[in-house]
Amino acid sequence: MKFAKIAGIVVVVIILLLLIVPFFVNADSFRPMLQSNAQQALGRNVQIGKLDFSLFSGSLSADGVTISDDPKFSTAPFLTAKSLKVSVEVWPLITSHDLHVNSIKLEDPQVALISNAQGQWNYSNLGSSNAAPAQTAQTPAAKPGEKAPAAQQPAGSSAGVAIDEIDISNGKVTISQIPGKQPPAVYSDVDLTLKKFAPGSQMPFTLSLKAPRGGTIKADGSVGPMNATDASLTPVLLNLKNDAVEIAGLAPTSGMSGLLDMDAKFTSDGRAAHLEGNGQIKNLKAAADGVPAKDPIGFTYNTDYTLASQQGTLTSNVTAKKNTAKLSGTYQMREAMMVHLNLNGQAMSIDELESLLPAFGVVLPSGSQLRGGTLTFNLNLQGPIDQLVVSGPISVNNTKLANFDLGSKFSGAGQLAGIKTGNDTTIQTFSSNVNVTPAVTRADAINLVMPAMGTVTGAGTIAGKNLNFKMVAKVQTTGGGLLGAAGGGKAGTQTVPFAIQGTTSNPKFIPDTNALVQNAVQNQLNKQLGGKVPGNVGGAVGGLLGGGKKH
Repeated sequence: MKFAKIAGIVVVVIILLLLIVPFFVNADSFRPMLQSNAQQALGRNVQIGKLDFSLFSGSLSADGVTISDDPKFSTAPFLTAKSLKVSVEVWPLITSHDLHVNSIKLEDPQVALISNAQGQWNYSNLGSSNAAPAQTAQTPAAKPGEKAPAAQQPAGSSAGVAIDEIDISNGKVTISQIPGKQPPAVYSDVDLTLKKFAPGSQMPFTLSLKAPRGGTIKADGSVGPMNATDASLTPVLLNLKNDAVEIAGLAPTSGMSGLLDMDAKFTSDGRAAHLEGNGQIKNLKAAADGVPAKDPIGFTYNTDYTLASQQGTLTSNVTAKKNTAKLSGTYQMREAMMVHLNLNGQAMSIDELESLLPAFGVVLPSGSQLRGGTLTFNLNLQGPIDQLVVSGPISVNNTKLANFDLGSKFSGAGQLAGIKTGNDTTIQTFSSNVNVTPAVTRADAINLVMPAMGTVTGAGTIAGKNLNFKMVAKVQTTGGGLLGAAGGGKAGTQTVPFAIQGTTSNPKFIPDTNALVQNAVQNQLNKQLGGKVPGNVGGAVGGLLGGGKKH
């Protein structure tokens, strides 16, 4: 019973202490010291709201915090936070008013990261001896005859600062690269935990956030020791995982989109960085007029990057089912990402690639599809990533354009006896040098061999979905029909000029019947009159007979 009374008295005393002690600890009196220490550590002006002390949690809390930006980048704050909670050692605080910080927690912070055209970041001088002086007031000017007051010293090094844990929850980070030229990227739901903060050591951390256009990014690793003159050159080691991250922001004006899943390892010594990993892009749309692909594109890659020059090299394997193409070259991160890359694919299965063609804006004639055969290409990719120019040779071998009767597509097909492909059009070989820009695709040196028709050569353009090609077919004839007459009634090879117009989904094949009529009339007259007819008579008669206009 006596013990119970003593225990009750102890509980009452403890409760009284918990209620009374906060009145003896004027928490807000520590605010100037906290601000000063923070300013000295960061080299930036720091404003902390009114402080309260909680004995239960052993913490100081403020109703807000603001850190100024580097004035070379912005007059707006670098960081603002809804609240700040500082966990402290209670006994030294109560007995001697000594402040020993165990952890810091920021809630709902908003951070603005800005880079300029030279690749410099607004956080580069955080905590460095090169940072601007952290001042809360202007140094007064000396009056006439008086000695000028001593100027405030620049912020000192933060090397002596040590904190067990720093937590950021529900943050938002806005990244602006070349403000005014590129839209900012906003990352939300940012949660960061940094352990054993000591600028002179490696510090482990975990990070998660939501990407600007959807998807999540997670990372864990270590950062440090902090670079004494430029925080952006601090060494970093991390494992990175992207889950369904929308890639549209990589080239905002190109129309490209897709969902990126990726695992990667990133290392940087502050001067050079290395990134390697693997992943896939689902629902890829590589062109503005493309259609999201049904099948994903996979990849593995290695890249090395020099921070000072903002230049890097890349090697990658790009896979579509069992097909693999090799991508390699260099890139530069300036106002826009500039690339000089080569994409090489050898004898890739068309059956496994066809589902990806709509993603690149490739449209086949309505109702048709490619079956069988292989695709080979050696393409150069040059320029800004959202204004890419793709050029180089492509070739197709032993494929079939199913459900497309080329012979029936020609105007006056009954006259052009010999061009009969049936329900499908077999392509033995096709080759061309292509040049693809955001506005126009040009195909030069076209060489097409189709057993049912012959050899076709020519060149032309695709602007949007509109076709404009000038072609020449060398057709095998039996000596009958208009083609036979054009050849003097003999079997052999005859030349048929024609144009391809219309759209990619509904192409129009327009033969130059005027030229055929001229040749047929000329040959018939020569046959009847023993070859004594002037060469221009066929053209004149062809015109009188209403031969078609030449395209």
